[in-house]
Amino acid sequence: MRVCILTIGDELVEGKVDTNSAWMAQALDRIGWLVREVRHCRDNVDDIVRNLRELSELAPVTLTTGGLGPTTDDLTTESVARLTSRELLTHEPTWENIQRRFRERGLELPPSNIRQAWYPEGATPIPNPVGTALGYMVEVADDRMVAVFPGVPREMKAMVETTLLPELQRRYPRPGHRVVRSLHVFGHAESRANDLLLGLGEGVEGFELAYLVSYPILNIHIKVTRSSEAEAAEVAARLVEEARRRLGDRVYGFDGTSLPEAVGKLLAAKGLRMATAESCTGGLISAKVTDIPGSTGWFLEGVVSYSNEAKQKYLGVSAETLREYGAVSAETCEEMLAGILERSGADVAVAVTGIAGPGGGTPEKPVGLVYIGWGDREGSEVRAFQFAGGREEIRALTTMTALDRIRRHVLGMEGRG
Repeated sequence: MRVCILTIGDELVEGKVDTNSAWMAQALDRIGWLVREVRHCRDNVDDIVRNLRELSELAPVTLTTGGLGPTTDDLTTESVARLTSRELLTHEPTWENIQRRFRERGLELPPSNIRQAWYPEGATPIPNPVGTALGYMVEVADDRMVAVFPGVPREMKAMVETTLLPELQRRYPRPGHRVVRSLHVFGHAESRANDLLLGLGEGVEGFELAYLVSYPILNIHIKVTRSSEAEAAEVAARLVEEARRRLGDRVYGFDGTSLPEAVGKLLAAKGLRMATAESCTGGLISAKVTDIPGSTGWFLEGVVSYSNEAKQKYLGVSAETLREYGAVSAETCEEMLAGILERSGADVAVAVTGIAGPGGGTPEKPVGLVYIGWGDREGSEVRAFQFAGGREEIRALTTMTALDRIRRHVLGMEGRG
């Protein structure tokens, strides 16, 4: 089955990144729905009506996000009412919930908030378990439906999961059962992964392979449809294992696991603790790992040593090393790594120093040059990387590369002794 998505808001047309449609597409893919088209449009009734009319001709279901707030530029519901020639009604349970929320917070309720409880006559309400704006599903023509959701990602996701996906499966049952498994890869380009997976699943009926790049991560989706869910799961598991074998240790996780989560699970399983020494990343590595619940069990500490003085004071980097080689050097990175291992008592550690830009680069040490060190007391390595992009991209790539290197180092520790 096919679906279209319309995201509504001036900010989207003016350059704000749209994450809602990407998440929706992935959620729909899990139940075998293909997104035919995604559009953005401004908060304008004529534009919204035109896009909904056109998209409804392309697919039986169109989803919208945005434009359900309390202000006069939130025009989605009014647009849907015009499209369907229906009157606007107030959904009393939603309006009561909005009033209760304001009372509980001791806030005065602006009358305009009633707009969040409006819906077209005859529409099926979609409850919002984590917010105030009402969603709904409404028929716009024979076998054509529009489902409307808030633009707040947390609210939209909860409503899609609890109401939309089950409703689509009920209305449009698929023959057979589909299982989708995902492998998450760091360190292989899409073309290289494709070469390694050539012939995977050859001759297997009901099998699809898809690549989705979320730079710098490559997500590989294995989709299997069978008459029973158990059979589909068994075939998918076999294909996942074969794909993992071919791709090697560049596969860091499965089915939604993030790289920091993968590092944490590996360290926890082996009873190891980690520390970080950061310069150019300014604590991003520590932030990523401490975002993971339970990280206190495997993350000891992080030192942000931005200045030369801090590198000497907290990590024991020698003044001679800094004078002779500079802060951005393999020698300094090596001493940062040795210092954090010694002073923290951690089992493994990473250290980073580099030039994130936009200034500070030289012909000998250009912007994007980063030294990353990783290892333990029995073995470590320092390597230079040249990353491209702006300051944010360079710091993010440094963070992810450092985490991946310590992950692969820990995996390699299994062969010792």
